[in-house]
Amino acid sequence: MPNYYDQLDGVLRALADPTRRAVVERLAKAPAVVSELAEPFAMALPSFLQHLRVLEDAGVITSEKHGRVRTVTLRPGALDVLHLWLGEQRTPAEHQADRLGIHLVRTAQRSTDMTRVRMDLFASLDGYTPDPADATPDDPMGPDWGRLTAAYVGTRTFRAKIFGDTTGAGTTGVDDRYAAAFFDGIGAEIMGAGMFGLHSFPDDPHWKGWWGERPPFGTPVYVLTHSAPRPSIEMDGGTTFHFRDASPEEVLAEATEAAGGLDVRIGGGYRTAKVFLRAGLVDDLHLMVAPIFLGRGHRLFDDLAGFDADYTVTSEVAESGELHITLTR
Repeated sequence: MPNYYDQLDGVLRALADPTRRAVVERLAKAPAVVSELAEPFAMALPSFLQHLRVLEDAGVITSEKHGRVRTVTLRPGALDVLHLWLGEQRTPAEHQADRLGIHLVRTAQRSTDMTRVRMDLFASLDGYTPDPADATPDDPMGPDWGRLTAAYVGTRTFRAKIFGDTTGAGTTGVDDRYAAAFFDGIGAEIMGAGMFGLHSFPDDPHWKGWWGERPPFGTPVYVLTHSAPRPSIEMDGGTTFHFRDASPEEVLAEATEAAGGLDVRIGGGYRTAKVFLRAGLVDDLHLMVAPIFLGRGHRLFDDLAGFDADYTVTSEVAESGELHITLTR
């Protein structure tokens, strides 16, 4: 049973009463004081306060008292758990239709109606990304990865999509906007063996990678590895890992077909990223530059001088200090 079911049960019980649903609908517009909330209901104030207590115990609302006035607010993200549960009840065909709908919106805003190849990379101010050689089974991305990705991991979108956090916690703003875009319109993923986690337990035929039983991709994922052929692994949530020992062009052609008109994301790690960049196969590159100096690891662009000549380059600084550089062609 998913670990959010207790929270889900509480929210459903709280919303089972029409009075409490009406309160939530009112608070969705703006916070309100208790007297204003109670006014439409033909009941004594103590009885109405019991309804508010149920909603607050379920984490749906919060209240704060200033002097003699108590103001009630709908808790941000309070109902996300409902969307999460409903999403899990949808069939794979419905998920594919959802992704196609997102793609149609995206392509309506572009002059071309074709699959795009997208890539998101992290780098430090001195141009480094962590060295996978420093990774361990317990720390599969290496000791520098946490510092490099702190702003991204701290966003509300990342916490919800990766950790299943439906509390609404996490940062918003520029970093969260890019995090949300990361998940939109992807129909297939390509990654290296290290990003899948083959280096953690290379001799274990039952190892399913370090993404857990329900990886966040929800699409076919093509893992580049010289240990292929290996059996495909079907996971919960629509992710299926396929293992390929082939050229970038061959794997990209297979992923494009599997994407069904949506975009293909090149997920990394850094060796895989450089291969696809060097081959000129990436249409949209989003580079997240953390305001830190690593002083070690791998320099992403040392042998890629001039590759940006065919791209339009824009940049934006987030509230966290993270620099978002976008290259699009």
